[in-house]
Amino acid sequence: MEGDAVTLRCRNRTTSSNLTADFYKDGVLMRSSAAAQMNIHSVFKAHEGRYKCSISGSGGSAESWM
Repeated sequence: MEGDAVTLRCRNRTTSSNLTADFYKDGVLMRSSAAAQMNIHSVFKAHEGRYKCSISGSGGSAESWM
């Protein structure tokens, strides 16, 4: 819902250690995070799009619509 906070997380199924993840929106790199998460503090219409993440050497996620 608009105005709410959202946290996107990227996990590797084979290890529990924190790995740097790259987060993409509509195919464009938004940010890299050593904590493997991306926070959006107040969601609004401009945040709408297809999101995915990638961990170097581990591959990437499927795209998800938000």
